[in-house]
Amino acid sequence: MAIPKNFWIPPASGYTPTSRGLTEAQLDAIEQQNGFSFPVAYRSLMRQQNGGTLRYCILEESRIEDFCCLSELVRDLVTFEDYIALTCTEDDLATLDLLFEYCHLNRLIIFAINGHEVGCFDYGLRSEIAVIDPQIIFFGDDSEEILHFKIVKTIASFDDFLSQIALPEEVNETTYLGIESSLDFDSMCVYLAEEWQTKFERKNDDFFGWFNFEKYYCGAVPLFLDDQTLKIYAEENNTTFQEVLDWVGTEGRTRSISAILSPNQHRSGTYLYPDNSELTLILEISKPWFPIDRAIEQLCTRLMTLPNISAVQILP
Repeated sequence: MAIPKNFWIPPASGYTPTSRGLTEAQLDAIEQQNGFSFPVAYRSLMRQQNGGTLRYCILEESRIEDFCCLSELVRDLVTFEDYIALTCTEDDLATLDLLFEYCHLNRLIIFAINGHEVGCFDYGLRSEIAVIDPQIIFFGDDSEEILHFKIVKTIASFDDFLSQIALPEEVNETTYLGIESSLDFDSMCVYLAEEWQTKFERKNDDFFGWFNFEKYYCGAVPLFLDDQTLKIYAEENNTTFQEVLDWVGTEGRTRSISAILSPNQHRSGTYLYPDNSELTLILEISKPWFPIDRAIEQLCTRLMTLPNISAVQILP
């Protein structure tokens, strides 16, 4: 399957020997150590980056937002047998042979740990012989199905797993636009401030560890409320279109919504959106009180009419 663009959030401080993508030779060595072959899509992702934070949330109900890193040298928590041994005794593990005809915990290769849930490639947990193409299995720790763990979800393949991508809830509270321009980032910010007749406040903190820029800016973006937006708002809030029209007649149709303007590339060389390295500026717009889709479409259209802007993209 096609790998989603900008799957990883690269580390703002730059890649380390641990976090940078693995080579084919390194992946081959890890597979030989564990005795199983990883799915093609998973190998592709780990060549891009060796685990870390995902831009997406896979399995929204389970909130899988990180993948474990891999190493051919360190075996810590490689299999579910390793993981479960941290909280269970050898006697506990021996009881599994009495409960199940087959229970091969060493055939479960961990790729994600999320709080109390563990995601594994299942190469034949309950099979007499190992399988080549693993299904995906998730365990939670609030049952006695397998000691104090239970299977909470199984998925036929890693490709099916990736197809269940969603955006984390907090991301749904914001909209991201990427702007490609012949201007550099600073000139673009000055240009937009003049165009929107506003001022941006310069910042240079690390934004809770997510930014590594010399500077970025906070300010406001003008969003226009057309009739279609107002009608949707009226329907969603059980009010009449005329009442909303009366309100905007007094308050105006253009609303200033909080936004962050940042460059796409960190000082370390990594990108906020690595598969869109051509973007000059990333515009993060807070979710307003009104339906945002139409307003964002109109903003993109207006931006594309401006000189010095060659492309505008709505980003995940």
